[in-house]
This record gives sequence, structure tokens and C-alpha cells, in this order.
Amino acid sequence: MQAKKIKKLIISFVPAFQISNLSGTDFLFRDLFDYLIENNSYYELENAGEQFLQCANINPMVKILAGFLSSCVKGGAGSANEQKYDFYYSSRFASRDIIACLENFISAKDFLSENIKCIDYEYRRPQGSKPKLKLKPESGSESRLESGLESKSKSKTINESLNSFDSPNRLNRLNLLNPQSPLTFFDPLNRLNSIENLVNNVDSISGYDFMVSNYKKNSGMDKFKTVEELNPDMKYLFIIGSAPPLFRDLFDYLGSWNLKIAYFEYPDILIKSADASSFTPELVLNVTSRLDNMLKITGFLRKANPKFKIGFIHTFPKFSHYEIEDHFFYKNITERYLSLEYAGGEKLSERDKIRLESFIKIIN
Repeated sequence: MQAKKIKKLIISFVPAFQISNLSGTDFLFRDLFDYLIENNSYYELENAGEQFLQCANINPMVKILAGFLSSCVKGGAGSANEQKYDFYYSSRFASRDIIACLENFISAKDFLSENIKCIDYEYRRPQGSKPKLKLKPESGSESRLESGLESKSKSKTINESLNSFDSPNRLNRLNLLNPQSPLTFFDPLNRLNSIENLVNNVDSISGYDFMVSNYKKNSGMDKFKTVEELNPDMKYLFIIGSAPPLFRDLFDYLGSWNLKIAYFEYPDILIKSADASSFTPELVLNVTSRLDNMLKITGFLRKANPKFKIGFIHTFPKFSHYEIEDHFFYKNITERYLSLEYAGGEKLSERDKIRLESFIKIIN
């Protein structure tokens, strides 16, 4: 059986239910940044993107994207011209600086502009109707691909179970904060549903191979069934951020310490986006909603055992709107908190490592 080829590259967050309806039998969708991180090939793209845009202090994700697309136009090795890549972004979730970068290439009206396609997300739809996907090249082509978007998930999501108040077996939510309750990670009503979501469904994520494999390698949360089984002497990290971490060696560095990644926000969002009926843009765009989810998890842990050692690391690209998100989280998260901004360079700098080491030591 011939292996699938990577022919479709995602350049912004796109809900998983939309991607699943576009996937073909002979090709794979892959997140551009995750793909480049795995292949150790984006440091030079940052420099190329900076030269192309003639701007230094901008979002490094934009630099990488501009560098990759400009190399495609030049027809270099691994270019879109040779590999026949298509590039996909969401009109709802792509940041304005990413879209502005794309407009530089879309307006060129060359072969590449026809390969950059926008996936429209229809948030407001009539109740009971099936959402439609309008797939259109931004080059002005009138071609449209419309397909009904039905969730392919065969099991109910954790959030659906949590909100099923009609269930005859539902528990009183207030009782969930009782540390004496025989509550397990895998009870669909518990406050750790996001951790359960990751543990049970992380293998369902497609297109983010590097991120998924590193989470699985450094999590270990699947070994625990109840809160009481957690080791209070272990340090538990929450990796948060609505953009994929861009440090290629971040997980290897964290893995050298005696700690566990208890929660990883980005893959959690990806998993939840697989169900069209329950996914909402607030999971990605609303910092208050995201904060509430994080505090529910840490609140349950603290109620179960106040001695748990918890630390938050917020990874985000520098010179971007994510810095505003970081300020919000810093003010509202009372656990140990580290802002880890990616300014470029592909790897953790020595300064980054010193900051991480100091932060890990003070988690207590």
C-alpha cells in the first residue's frame, strides 16, 4: 500500500471537523509549522521571510510563512511547484498578520496564488441545519467546493457528557470538588475532563505529528486513574497557548526534568474541534473561556490535594497579539507562571533555558 503524500499544508488553525471532510485517500493534511519543526528546516526560512517582508520585528510565524512561500515562488528544493502543495487557512481563525502576509502572494497572480485556499467557517447557522464548507482559492477563481460537514466522531465528547443534565446518572457538580469523592480521571463528569480528553483522544489528531508525539512522550497522565494516585512530589506543567509551540527542543528540555505535562492546551482544542455540533470559536479566540477551562482543572487538583506542584508555561510568538493574551493570563492565573515567547532562532536560547530552569525549581 502506497504511503500517503503530504500535499496539503495548513497555515492557520482550522477545526478538525472541516479538515476531516477534505482529507483524501492519497494525500495528508499537515500543519506547516509542525511539519517544518519536525524536519528542522525553519531557521533559514525566518531569515528569508524577514528579507522578503523587509521587516524584522514581526511575528516569527509570519516570517516562517513568508520564507516558505517565497522559496516556493523561486522554485527551490521542496517548493510548491515541485511538490504541488496546496495551502489552506481559515478566514475565521487566521490572525491578521498571517492574512496580510498571504495577500502579498495572492495578489501576485502566479501559480502559487491559485494554491492558497481559504476555508470559510460558518459560525452562525440555523438550528438543525448542516454546516456548509465553502472552499475557494483566493486568486479569484469561481470554483467552489461545498460539502456537508458532519462529525465523524462515533463517541460523545467529554464536553457533551459534562453538559448532559438530562442524564439520570448525573452527579451534583458541587460534589465534584470533594477530595473524598471516588472520582476518577475517566468519569465524564469530573473537572479533569480536559486531561481525560487528551489522554483518550490524542492519537486522533492528524497533521500535528511532532506535537502529538512529544506530548505523549512527556505526559504520562495515562498511568493515573484517580486524583489520589497522582504523586504530590511530582511537578505538573500546563502548557498553554493558542498557537503551536515553535521551539524545536522545548519538549526535549522539559523531558530532562522530573516533571509531567499534565495539560497541553493546543491539542486539547484540536480534539474538541473534531465535533462540529459542540465546537465553538470561543475555544480558540476567547481568552476568558480558555482561562475558565484551565482554572476548573487546577481548582479540582487543589481541592483534591493542596500540595500539588503546578506550573503554567505560556508559549507564544513574540511581536504579535498573543502578547496581549499573555498579559491577561499572567494577571488571572495564580499558579506559578512563565511567559515563554518565541522570537526566532528555532531552538531555546541560553537565556530561555536559564529562565526555564529557574521557573521549574520554584514550582512548589
